[in-house]
Amino acid sequence: MTGRRALAVWFAAVAAGLALAIATTEFSMGAPPSTLGMVGLAAVVLGFGALALLGEGTGRGRRLAVAGGLIALGVVGAQDYLRPGVVFAHDLLYHAWALFSTWRSVLDGDLWPRWNPYLGLGMPLLQFYCPVGYVLAWPAQALGGSPIEAVRFLVVVAQIATAATTYASLRWAGGSRPAGLLAAAALAFAPYHLMDQTFRFALGELLAFIWLPPIVVASWKVARGEQGRAPAVLGVCIAGLLGTHILSVIEIALVLGPLTAWGLWRSTGRVRPTKKAASTLLLCASLTVGATAAWWLPIVAEQDQTAVDKLAPPGAKISGYAATIDEPVRRRMWRRYDIRYKRGDREDPGAGMPMYFGGVLLMLTLLSLGAPRRPNDRDGLPVRAYAGAAVVTLLLATWPFAVVMDGVPVISRIMFPWRLYAPASVLAALAIGGSLDRWAPEGVRLRAAMVLLAVGALAFDVAPYLGAPERYPDTEDQGFVVFHGRREARPTTVPRGEFNRVEMAPLPPTDYGFRTALTRRVFPEYMSPKLRRKYGRFSKPPSIAQSEAWAVGWRYTWGSAREQVLEPGPMVWFRPAGGEYAPLPEATWTLEPERVGIDLPADLPAGSVRFVQMWFPGWIARVDGGGWSRALRSEQLQAVKVERGARRVEFRYSAFRPAHRSVGIGLSVLAILLIGGSARRVRE
Repeated sequence: MTGRRALAVWFAAVAAGLALAIATTEFSMGAPPSTLGMVGLAAVVLGFGALALLGEGTGRGRRLAVAGGLIALGVVGAQDYLRPGVVFAHDLLYHAWALFSTWRSVLDGDLWPRWNPYLGLGMPLLQFYCPVGYVLAWPAQALGGSPIEAVRFLVVVAQIATAATTYASLRWAGGSRPAGLLAAAALAFAPYHLMDQTFRFALGELLAFIWLPPIVVASWKVARGEQGRAPAVLGVCIAGLLGTHILSVIEIALVLGPLTAWGLWRSTGRVRPTKKAASTLLLCASLTVGATAAWWLPIVAEQDQTAVDKLAPPGAKISGYAATIDEPVRRRMWRRYDIRYKRGDREDPGAGMPMYFGGVLLMLTLLSLGAPRRPNDRDGLPVRAYAGAAVVTLLLATWPFAVVMDGVPVISRIMFPWRLYAPASVLAALAIGGSLDRWAPEGVRLRAAMVLLAVGALAFDVAPYLGAPERYPDTEDQGFVVFHGRREARPTTVPRGEFNRVEMAPLPPTDYGFRTALTRRVFPEYMSPKLRRKYGRFSKPPSIAQSEAWAVGWRYTWGSAREQVLEPGPMVWFRPAGGEYAPLPEATWTLEPERVGIDLPADLPAGSVRFVQMWFPGWIARVDGGGWSRALRSEQLQAVKVERGARRVEFRYSAFRPAHRSVGIGLSVLAILLIGGSARRVRE
């Protein structure tokens, strides 16, 4: 195909995407980015066109220019988090409190806070919610960053790293520099990617985009028989994804399963036969699963102690939460940060969440289905396969196609079929970047023109999604505040330095001098089912007496800055043999990392001591320095039996009990040793 004809076809696809975007929009910019953000967006478009003119040289200047372009792309994508205040994203409050509480635990001396006393009535947050999203923020927090500054840091890192891994993955697959730049821009400007950031603030899924492009390319290379670096990249990235967002593992496995099988089938008769490739994939998967067993085995074994199944029951029907068939091409703005309704619960289930896939992104993906074949295509990126998989995955996210996933036990864990927009966006970006080299195999200027057209159209399509309609005001250095109507910040009376519990506070303190625990409506799925019903999921606030019984000292009403100062009950309760539990205010207690110490009053009769913190497998107890044994459970709280005259009770959270925790650690150590031995043999 001549260069002029290729450019015409490319232009037609871009024009069709823009026409689709304009025709299906509400003819409103919604919440546009700042003037500086729009200038930055224009600079990225022009800069990517200029970078595409650099050709295929390997000079240091070229590499630095590309690195600068990818950083600029990430910063522009994250620009709304670089302004004063913070976006009122749906899950941001949860994650801000998690960032505060995990770092507060680190400052307490718990360098890996498996037990978090500052959320709920205590919970093993990092044992269930993937830890990478929070641990990645520790450098920023160590330098003095507040929880909201840590949020900004994570968003910028996520955007830049996603652009970098997408570019590197396509280059690794044999793509040209302009193809890699286009793929990076396509994923950075994918509307669903930005919705995860600015509308949902789905932190785990946002960071999962970093791992997905190399996983897609590495799995294809291994299936096609490549040894050496490909299995190592695949194993490391899958392990990273497991620690970042488990649901993304399910989603990408659903997509890559058929693609990998096809790659294995096509490898027949090559230097590395199908059997060898399949064995490599199996070994890679086994070692990855084994190396991460210390993380996932306790989740599997202890999940029934949480209320996760209440949120996403295994084997449930999920098609009711699918996107409507027209939503991927409806360019609609977000007006309010609301949950996704189930079909039938509202006339328009997507009223609060715009499920736009991208008109330009979709048209360029469809164009990739017809990308011209080249003599060396068999060894390169499977452009048509990725484009086709992107379209099929997008269809599965919509009703009625999502019904094929109803009742499938593992897949039902994703709960929302529209989560498949994430792998669909990744596959689309890789296919679009790869197809550039098929449509324009010759001529640096031709490729640069095509990159400029495509990136400009993608930027136009996504510009309204770079801004947020609602924001919290800037509260840095104001301590612990609440909000009147989300706009006026008012200080609280919560004291610094001492452990206290509050209910329904919006943002956490801006510094870590507070030892404040948010107890209600925060990650209630990680409470026990009974506690979730009794306390964590009240649709209306519990009574004052109920809150005080859970040792809560302050409660707030979201949006009104109303503060209620309570009289929290004691953290220690006692029940004499044959009696009922009653507060024991004479007891004194200390809360240390994964430990509780209680000093009891003299002449206490035999009975049971209860501490107002959630019981969970792994808590062990001892009395007066005796032997450790499993802590008892009283109303889902920690308890232990004591003899007459007991003076000291201790609780400790064990890394090795129950036994499956030790098994998981052992499997991980064994797998890592095997990986190290294999790597050593390869070097030799």
